[in-house]
Amino acid sequence: PGLSGSATSSSEARDALAFTWVESVPTSRPLASPLAMFDSKKAISRMLHEDMERQAVQRMVRQAQKVQQTFRKEKAKIGDHGEL
Repeated sequence: PGLSGSATSSSEARDALAFTWVESVPTSRPLASPLAMFDSKKAISRMLHEDMERQAVQRMVRQAQKVQQTFRKEKAKIGDHGEL
């Protein structure tokens, strides 16, 4: 697609340039080798697993902090009113 006319907006020009670039990308060879794709999938899987582990640890830490906070509040309440 060519750029014609002086009323062409900058977004139309950008779109035309992007389309021209995509047309010039060779498609006769694969963009990624199967081995590279496999490695990428393994890396993504590993990152997702690590993220799930991180989230689980954060949940356990929050739960422990909540229990500790409750314990401190109860201890302070008993301390204010004397031992039962």
